[in-house]
Amino acid sequence: HEVGSLEARRRSTKAGMAATRGTVTLRVIEAHFEEAFVDAPVNSTYCAVCVLEKTRWRRRRSQARGRGAGEDPMRPVWNEEFELDEVRDDSRIVVDVWNCAAAGGDSDAFYGKVTLRLAELALAKLSTDAAWHELLPGRIQLQLRWDPADGDGTPLAAPIPRGAPLPLTADAVATHDQNGGAAAAAAAAAKVERAAVER
Repeated sequence: HEVGSLEARRRSTKAGMAATRGTVTLRVIEAHFEEAFVDAPVNSTYCAVCVLEKTRWRRRRSQARGRGAGEDPMRPVWNEEFELDEVRDDSRIVVDVWNCAAAGGDSDAFYGKVTLRLAELALAKLSTDAAWHELLPGRIQLQLRWDPADGDGTPLAAPIPRGAPLPLTADAVATHDQNGGAAAAAAAAAKVERAAVER
C-alpha cells in the first residue's frame, strides 16, 4: 500500500508540473541606434526570432530595414508580427539583432539580443505595454503576448505580461553582457519568487 501511495504521489506531482501551452505573439516594432556606440556604418538591420522549448526550437526572421526609400538606418522600423502556436510556458523567446554586411563585407554584425522567459514575465508581473530593451549600440522596442489555452484550445482570459522598458545609458552599454537585460529580469523574477515563498 505504501509503494502504491508513493507512486500515486509521483504521478500527481508530475501532472502538476506539466507545462501549459499557448500562442506566442511577438511584434518587432523599431530600434534606435546611437552613433556613439556604432563601430561601423549601419546598412540595414534585421531581427532573428527564436522560440526555444525543451524539445524543439523554431526560428523566424524579419525583413531588413533601414535602406529603403524614406528609411533611416539609425531608426529602422519593422512593425512585423510573428505568431507561433503550441508554445510551452517554460519557453524562452530570443531576439537577435543584426546589421547586414556591406557589399563585399565578411559577415553581418551582431547588435545584441533580448531574451524573454515566459515563466519569469508572468511571475514578475511586468508591464503589458510595448517595451524598450537594451542592445549593444542602442535599444529595440518589442511587444510580447502569450495566450495560454485550456484543454480545448480556447485562450484563457489573462495573458502573460510583456517585457518592461529599460533605460539606455553609456554605463549600461559599456557593461552589457549581450543578454539584452535578461539578467536583470531574471533577478527581479527570482526576488519576487523568494518573497512569495517567505510569505
